[in-house]
Amino acid sequence: MQLVNTLEHLQRHGRALTLVLALTGTLAGCVPETVYTYVQQEDGVAMKAPIRFTVRIRLDAKSKVVTWMQDAEDAQGTTNRQIRTYGDFPGSSCNVFDESNWTCEIRGTDGTLHEKPEMKNGVLSRYYWTQTQKFRKQWHLFNRNY
Repeated sequence: MQLVNTLEHLQRHGRALTLVLALTGTLAGCVPETVYTYVQQEDGVAMKAPIRFTVRIRLDAKSKVVTWMQDAEDAQGTTNRQIRTYGDFPGSSCNVFDESNWTCEIRGTDGTLHEKPEMKNGVLSRYYWTQTQKFRKQWHLFNRNY
């Protein structure tokens, strides 16, 4: 019961905590960066579950290009970084309305959809080969995610 009360308290006051952290960082000369996280519960290629993915997004709305920088860390401390650019090569395209609403895709030569990252009203998700990953928005400040 105590755990449930603690979780409800954190859920109610989470926005206030985020605001305090953002203001603290700004006053200290640090700007919080938006990151998106996803935890995979299955083993990956050369990685052991759980695997935590942290993604940073850079959007060039004018060129309709999205850069996706993904850091992964598994249960054994193995790390991996991948940087993908969507919308700047044949087979890849992006439609951009604004920073909070865009969609990209990569299709194979046969037209098969391989990847489809998208942001809908500020919520990031990505279809990756056979599954859809839903990411949680967090703030990166003082070398930690909040």
